[in-house]
Amino acid sequence: MIGLGVCLFALAVLMPMPLAAQGIATNTPPPAPPTANAPMFATNTPPSEPAFISPNTPVPTAVIPQPPSAPLDNYALRLWLEGDVVDLALEQIDALDSSDMDTQRAVQLTLYELGRRFPGAPNSAADLDRLIEAVLAAPIGSVDMRPLVHPYIEAALNQNGTASDFSVGNFNVSVTGANLDGRAGQDAVLQITALANEGAVVQYDEIVLATQNESGQYQILPIGYELPAVPFGSTRLVRLQRVADVNRDGLDEAIIEVQDDGPGIHMYIVAARNNQATDLVMPGEEIRVGEFVDWPVTNPEIANPELSVIEVATVSESPDWPCLAQIPVTWTYTNNFYRPSTALNAQMANQDSLGCHLMAEEPILANEPNVAIDVINSALEQYGFDVAGGQRALMVLAMAYTINGQLDDAMAIAQSVAPVGGGDSWIAQQSQALLNSIAVPSNTALDICEALVAAGEAPACDTDAVLAFYFTRVTLSTEQDLAVQLNAVNLPVVEVVPITELGRANRLAVQFDIIGTSWWAFAPDARSLTYSAEISEPPAGFEVVQPRSTILEVPDSVYEALLVDNDPANALNILDTLVANNPNASLTPEALFIRALCYDLLGSRADARVAYYDIWSRYPMTLWGQLAGKHLELR
Repeated sequence: MIGLGVCLFALAVLMPMPLAAQGIATNTPPPAPPTANAPMFATNTPPSEPAFISPNTPVPTAVIPQPPSAPLDNYALRLWLEGDVVDLALEQIDALDSSDMDTQRAVQLTLYELGRRFPGAPNSAADLDRLIEAVLAAPIGSVDMRPLVHPYIEAALNQNGTASDFSVGNFNVSVTGANLDGRAGQDAVLQITALANEGAVVQYDEIVLATQNESGQYQILPIGYELPAVPFGSTRLVRLQRVADVNRDGLDEAIIEVQDDGPGIHMYIVAARNNQATDLVMPGEEIRVGEFVDWPVTNPEIANPELSVIEVATVSESPDWPCLAQIPVTWTYTNNFYRPSTALNAQMANQDSLGCHLMAEEPILANEPNVAIDVINSALEQYGFDVAGGQRALMVLAMAYTINGQLDDAMAIAQSVAPVGGGDSWIAQQSQALLNSIAVPSNTALDICEALVAAGEAPACDTDAVLAFYFTRVTLSTEQDLAVQLNAVNLPVVEVVPITELGRANRLAVQFDIIGTSWWAFAPDARSLTYSAEISEPPAGFEVVQPRSTILEVPDSVYEALLVDNDPANALNILDTLVANNPNASLTPEALFIRALCYDLLGSRADARVAYYDIWSRYPMTLWGQLAGKHLELR
C-alpha cells in the first residue's frame, strides 16, 4: 500500500520493526504480545499520591484563614502606607502558584493597587529591589513583572547616562538609538532580558520605548496596547525587527514581532504618541504574518511604503488538525493608522500543509481501513513527519491499523511517538491510551477508539467515523428488532426514538452508549428490507440544553480596563452591567473583590467598606476573602 514502507522505515529509527501484521481484520483484536504488568483499560482507581514531605520532616503548622471577628460597624477601611502595600505585594508573590490563576491575578491586582494608590511606587529603591528579587524568584511566567521592571530599568538607564547597552542585576538591556518624539535628546528602544539556569531559560524579555527630555532624563513610556513581557500568558517569543521611520512621519517606529498562541507572527508597529507607546495598527485589527512579501522602507523615493504580507488565520472549522488559511494583504499608513486592504477578488485559501490536507480528507476513519492508511501515509510522504500535525497523523494512522487488525503496526507507531517518561501531553495521553487498550484482549477497535476519546480533547479517533465504517460491514434487517441487532454486534443502545417528519420516510433515532457518538438515524429500505444509517440531530425532547450559568466569572475586559487602561470606573461598569444582565446569577469571589477594589480606588469608601466585609464574611477560606479582609481594620 502507498507509503507504508516509508512510514514504518521512519518509525524504525526509534524502535525495532513490528511483528508481521495480521492477515485478516476483525472487530475483536487478538491478544497483544504479553506485557509484564500491562495497565488495564479505563480504571477508576487514582494513582497513589507522591510523598512531598519526608517522614522525618516536621509538618508546618497551617495558618487557618479567619472570618471577621466583629460586626461591620466595628470595621473601617484600612489607611494604607506605601510600605504596607509593598508588604502585601510581597506576601502575595510569596504565595504564587504557577497552577493557580487566582494567586497570579491577586499579584497583578496588588501591584496595580500599589501604583494607583501611590503614583510612581515603589518610590523606595530598597522596596523596588525587594520586589524585583521576589518576582524573579517566583515561578517563571506566573507574574506580569512590567510594573516593577520598568521603573527598575528606567532608574538604571538614567544612571547609565548614555544610550548604550548595559546590565543591572539579573537584567541585560540592549539599547537601540532612535528619534521617537522629535524633540531634543537621544531616545532609545530597549530590549530588556533576564535569563535563568545559566542562560537556558528566559525569565523576562520585552521591548519598550524610552524618550529623553531636555534635561537628559529618560522615561520608559507607558504601553497603550496589551503585550506582556515574555514569558507570560500566551506570549512565547519577542523580537525587534527594526527601528526606522517606516511611515515617513519624521519619527522612528519600533517593529516588534511576537510569537504567541495565535497563527503566524503577530507584528506590532509601535510609536511614541501622546507620551505613551502606541500600536499604529488600526484598532480592532491585527497583522498576522505567515510570510513577508515586501516593505520598501529603505527606498527614499517612496513617500509612503506599503507593507505587503501573506496573512494567516486559523481555520476554525476543525480544531483537531492544525490548518491555516492565508490571503495577501497590503497595509497602508493613512489617517494615523496602518489600515489593511486586499485585492478585489482575493479570498482566504487553506495553506498547502499536512493539517489542511488531512482536514479535507475527514472523516478519514469512516473509509475502508486500507484507504484510510493510504491517505495518511501519502500525506506523511508528501509533507513529512516533523511538521505541525505530524504526531496527530501518526496516531490516526495507528488507529487505522487497529481497525484493519494490524495491531503490531499500531503499537509500533504508538510506542515510537510516546514521550520518554510519559507525561500529560496530548501525544502521551493518546499513545498510552491506545497501548493500554490494545493490551486488553477483549477490546474491539471501537473500544480502543473510545479509549482515545476518553483520554483527552481532540482525540486521534472519532467514534462516529468508526461507527460509519462499521455500518458498511453490518447488515441490519427491517424484519427484526433494530436495538436487538445492534446490541448483538456490541453496539450498546441507550434509546430508540421513532422520528416522523413531513416529506421524509419514518426513521428510528438511536443513541448509543459509546463515548463521543452522536445520535444516529436508521431509515428502512423497502426493497432490500435493511436499514441505512446516518448521523442525526437529537430527536425532539432529547436536545442537549446548556444550563444557564449561575456563576459570573470575571470577563477579560475587566482586567483590560484596570491593567491596560487604568480605568477602574469602566471595570466597575462592566461588572455592574454583567450583574444587571444576569439577575439570577452571582459574581465569583474574585469578581466581588474587584468590584470592592474599584469602589475603593474611586473614592466610594462606604460602598468599598461594605463590599470588602461582605466578601470576607461569605468567603473567608478563599484567597479573595482574605485579601478583602486585609483592606479593613478594627476601629
